[in-house]
Amino acid sequence: MNSSRIRAVARNVPAANSSLQSGEWKRSRFTGVELADKTVGVVGLGYVGLPLLRAFFAAGLPVIGVDVDPRKIESLRAGRNYLKHLGEGFVREMAAAPRDRFDATTDMARLGEADAV
Repeated sequence: MNSSRIRAVARNVPAANSSLQSGEWKRSRFTGVELADKTVGVVGLGYVGLPLLRAFFAAGLPVIGVDVDPRKIESLRAGRNYLKHLGEGFVREMAAAPRDRFDATTDMARLGEADAV
């Protein structure tokens, strides 16, 4: 699920749209969830997961990235991008952030700290 879809679901946009289309608009039923203080976990930091992790980070959300490959985690923490087509600086800002804003790990249990995975 991409970041736009997650935000739409958090805000109840699909259900609100259906309600509006059917002529039954009850605004109070569609308040949604504020994402600003939520932590997002991403499983798998490859061609899909790493850009998704960075998109959430760039949107200001704290992120936890999990992958089974310790070399990926080591590279991310050091600010080195292992997906060369994304450019050298792709992960640098995340690596420089405090651990409560960005962390990468092989520990799947850390996903318990995330509000959304």
